Amino acid sequence: MKLNDTDLEALISIYSAAKPLIPEKERLHWAEVFLDRLDDYGIDLRANSEEIVDACNYLDKALDMLLSEHDEESWEAADEEDWD
Repeated sequence: MKLNDTDLEALISIYSAAKPLIPEKERLHWAEVFLDRLDDYGIDLRANSEEIVDACNYLDKALDMLLSEHDEESWEAADEEDWD
């Protein structure tokens, strides 16, 4: 699901408000968890990627990792289908 600008801004605002409360060494993990939850709720991270990466370097890195995992899972699923 592609969010409208207001909805995405609200979610990123929540993330940004919590970020200072997270120790520096845990912030990448917090970004990963945040994006995982958005993904769990069906938010299309690719469609919203431009706004997400502009918000924070941690979100940028976490998004790269998450999308790489999704791509890898897609390849694995396609390989399994080829063997069926």
